Amino acid sequence: MNATSLPTITHDPATWPKGDKLWSIARAIAFAEGAHKQGSNPDRLNNPGDLSDDFATYGGEHHSGSNITKYPDKRIGWDLLRNKLYRISLGLSKEYKPEMTWIAIAHLWAGNWQAWATNVAANLRVSPNSTFKEYILS
Repeated sequence: MNATSLPTITHDPATWPKGDKLWSIARAIAFAEGAHKQGSNPDRLNNPGDLSDDFATYGGEHHSGSNITKYPDKRIGWDLLRNKLYRISLGLSKEYKPEMTWIAIAHLWAGNWQAWATNVAANLRVSPNSTFKEYILS
């Protein structure tokens, strides 16, 4: 399958990537960030995780107290979100550790950390007090 035949990703969750547990976490984060709402910042900016990691490379907008990256297309945004989660799972992230709870991750990831942790955990069907690593290993 070449890049031109890949399915189009939109704000509709039915079009979002899926497959393994990292994709499940990415989808849960995208829901918590509002990527399923047409015209939302994550939708407009092709950035389902509301990431600021690549702002210097791609540019973006300032909102929610951060410089949020605008990716060229949704596939890049989704792939970079999954890559961030992959790095966390390997213990390679400088900010996030696999042993962190969803609440601890939320404190660093989101302004409204309580709602974010609740939404991500509910989507994954785990407790907000459980850890990233516990989910990956379950």
